[in-house]
Amino acid sequence: MRWRQAAAHVFSISAALVLACAPPREARSLAACYRFDAPYFTWATYDTALGRHPGSSATIQLDTTPNLVAHRLDPNAFVARVPGLADARELERRALFSYWVPRRGGRLRLRWHNGYHGPLFDLEARGDSLVGGFSMESDAGGSWSDLLPWWLASRFARASRVPCAQ
Repeated sequence: MRWRQAAAHVFSISAALVLACAPPREARSLAACYRFDAPYFTWATYDTALGRHPGSSATIQLDTTPNLVAHRLDPNAFVARVPGLADARELERRALFSYWVPRRGGRLRLRWHNGYHGPLFDLEARGDSLVGGFSMESDAGGSWSDLLPWWLASRFARASRVPCAQ
């Protein structure tokens, strides 16, 4: 019983230290809102009749708030969110599985996931733009190519820095 209390204490101290630390320089230089070439950031099931996700955005905000859930996987994980997304339940769900991690040389990894599937980007900063590739992650095996609209099947992504909407 005492070891559980000690472990909980260590976790809360670790979380406090993570929150107290300033983000690395790489994170501060990349943190912004970016508008991508397609609405990769969805929060609703794909509607084949509409040919799109009813809830989707091409804009994502890379924040410097540590993502404490993803921090277990990578201590440099930060929050990724869609500006203006008001659905509290979906915000909470995405916060568990979506994050970004700055890398050396102006690179970053961005994961937008709902717990079942979503894109994983490997991007490089070029001026005020991000360019790179992505793959679709899924908890189920098999090919996604037949299920995806053309813009998701392309596997190349680019984005431009834009002002963040309030």
